[in-house]
Amino acid sequence: MSQNSNSEHATNEVATITSSETGTKLNESSGITSGMQEVRDVNGVDLEKAKDEDDKAEMTKTQVILVFVGLCFGMFLAALDQTIVATVVPKIAFDFKDLDRIAWIGTSYLLTVSAFQPTYGKLSDIFGRKITFLIAILIFEIGSLLCGLSNSMTMIIISRAVAGVGGGGIMGFGVASVVGPVLGGAFADNEKITWRFQLDLHIFFFKFGAITIIVSLLFLHIHQSTGSFREKLVRIDWLGTLVIAASTVLILLALNWGGNEYAWNSALIIVLLIIGVIGFILFGFVESHFALEPLAP
Repeated sequence: MSQNSNSEHATNEVATITSSETGTKLNESSGITSGMQEVRDVNGVDLEKAKDEDDKAEMTKTQVILVFVGLCFGMFLAALDQTIVATVVPKIAFDFKDLDRIAWIGTSYLLTVSAFQPTYGKLSDIFGRKITFLIAILIFEIGSLLCGLSNSMTMIIISRAVAGVGGGGIMGFGVASVVGPVLGGAFADNEKITWRFQLDLHIFFFKFGAITIIVSLLFLHIHQSTGSFREKLVRIDWLGTLVIAASTVLILLALNWGGNEYAWNSALIIVLLIIGVIGFILFGFVESHFALEPLAP
């Protein structure tokens, strides 16, 4: 009897231990599942919801073609603006009787394009590619409109710089690099040179830009980043943006002035080049040590 009692007692202890271990494993499994759920909640990503959004975002073949053509029109317009000016610059300078600043008509555009182009990539990650692209087109056309209303060389240079801010977000080349000079030559023979700048505006509202905006709004379905506007502003690498923009402008100014307005060995050109190079080095340091979301990962 004693042996049977001891056997039953041992069996009960084994069962208790087994049950305890099983419960512990279940709790651990539940904890892991709960932890995964918490991670999913913390990241703000619902896989099922994301899958449903992806399913809804699927486009038909016709919509894909329309979106592709619309985006091409937008890039074509920006490239056209850059090449069409080359053949009309002398006529513009002659009409405004200001040959000294003739180079700035093209330089002002290229300066802002080069300065803001790196920033647009990160802005599209933060605010979404669709809204960033549409805002770039809008800024570009505002600059073009100001060019059409310009009555002095100074206003044209400033307006071209504004257009370049938008052009940096929609820059593209191709057919426009060939068509631009041809159209520019045709408009150079026109008595009122500012009509050339209004060309961009007319194309925008009635053809290229209008098609780009309408098609993008209706058919371009891109997952938008989450978070409030304030949170998105905090994510922008303001210091890196300032450093890379300033460095780019200084280098381009030195290359534009060197050999033209100033000698290459002049103090101004040397200082601009040195500060520009130091700025690029500083940009790398800022991106690797301070930027939460660097422009150059």
